[in-house]
Formats: sequence, C-alpha cells, structure tokens
Amino acid sequence: MKKLYSFFICTLVLFLPTHAVTHIVTQQGTTFSPNAMVVNVGDTVRWEWTAGTHTTTSISVPVGAANWDSPLTMGNPFFEYEVTVEGVYAYKCIPHESMGMLGGFVAAGVTPVSSPRVNASTLNISANSNQLLVQLSLEKSGYTQINLFDLTGNLLLKLCEQNLASGETIFSADVSSLSRGIYLVSVDSEFFRKTRKVVVQ
Repeated sequence: MKKLYSFFICTLVLFLPTHAVTHIVTQQGTTFSPNAMVVNVGDTVRWEWTAGTHTTTSISVPVGAANWDSPLTMGNPFFEYEVTVEGVYAYKCIPHESMGMLGGFVAAGVTPVSSPRVNASTLNISANSNQLLVQLSLEKSGYTQINLFDLTGNLLLKLCEQNLASGETIFSADVSSLSRGIYLVSVDSEFFRKTRKVVVQ
C-alpha cells in the first residue's frame, strides 16, 4: 500500500546557513549525471563536458530566474549557473533531447535563522495512501499556484491556480496513479514561495 512521506527541504538551512556550494553535473554520453538534485539559493550548478557536441539549455525556470543556453563542447568544456530564485528548474541538451537527455533541479530558499518572521505564511503536506493534502496558510492574499512536479521539472498536477485570500486553505489531489519515487510540491505566490520534496513509496 502506497504511503507518502513529506519533509522540508529548507530544514537544511539550520545546518548550512550561509556558504554556497558548487554542484557538478557531468555530461556522460547522452545523459546528464546526476540528472536530478536539490540545491540551495546561492549555490552554483556547473555542467562539465566529456565528449561529443552538447548543450545545457533551460526548458523552464521559476519566475524571476534567468534562462540559459550554453554549448558543452571541447571549446566550451563547462558552464556555470548561479541559482538566485527558489523553485523548480528543468533543462535539456538540444541535439539529444529526443534521446532523453534531460535534467532538473529544485532550489530551496535560505532564510537566516537570525531573522525570524512573525505571522509568516506556512505550508504543510500530509497524505494517506491515495491522497495528497496541501495545507497552505497565507499571510497576505494574492494570485497563487500550487503544482506537483517530477524531479526533471515535468508538471504532473495543478492543485491551485487562482487568487487566494489570506488565511488557511486546504487542497487535495489523487496520487494513487503515481509511480514510486520522489516528487516536488511547489507553491508560488506574490509574497510566498516554497518547494517541498515528497517521496511516494
């Protein structure tokens, strides 16, 4: 029987408060390795070439983030991208997209522990064997999107796409058809942006 377990990506903030990290993605044949990962805002993603002619080209990025399109060749053996916006990123190799040369990463925001927020917006996720429940409490009203993605940035479900009043709202989704694996719940509004990882077992 399927069980969903959710946890904050952002709890890493308590242990890794300030310094940025460079995450290496290696081109291996017609794949990116790793092709999915979690990073923090402020980190850098570095793609490294090994052979052939390839690109790293953004497919989708969060609102406010920069797109990218860089060759990965003998003449351009690496490309670095600084992550500045929280959310889900997806990318491809243009010549080998049809062969499945795709990748993605989710960027978690870093909030300094020394700057607590009062009456802040919150996000809670819980589930039974078939349903995903998203409990959202907004400090301020505004247009809000809540989406479920896989780790390569493919949109699987739209839970919300509307103006929400401040206060608490609960959304549910049938996840009984999902395969076992890791998924991402992303909340994007004018005043609140969070991403959580969900493991389907």
